[in-house]
Amino acid sequence: MSILRFGVLFFCFVILLAGGIWITGSFIGFGWMVSRFWLMYGALAAFTLLGYSVSWLGMKQGGKTSVMAIMAGTGVKMLFSMSLALLYILKFKPHSISFALNFIIIYFLFSAFEIWGLLTNLRLQNRSQ
Repeated sequence: MSILRFGVLFFCFVILLAGGIWITGSFIGFGWMVSRFWLMYGALAAFTLLGYSVSWLGMKQGGKTSVMAIMAGTGVKMLFSMSLALLYILKFKPHSISFALNFIIIYFLFSAFEIWGLLTNLRLQNRSQ
């Protein structure tokens, strides 16, 4: 899967997920969302694109580089995301349960999509060999 195709699919995923969150919030209220939720949402989406890009560039190199690049991409994303969580907690002092649920759910949904994209690339590489 090319980086452009992943970007388009990820953009559609981000929009659909945001729509689902907005619809859920309009039915049950937005009290479960932390303040500046959409800023956190956008930052995690950007970190996911960054992590996938690092992994994709390494997979193009092939060999042992691809494994190290996938680990580096995942590590970069995790490091930036945890830094975002720390800065958010220190600056805004959110309700702990609400913040943890918001952050973890978004992080894992974006990670699942990133892993799906990476596995698609690895499957295509195995077929070509």
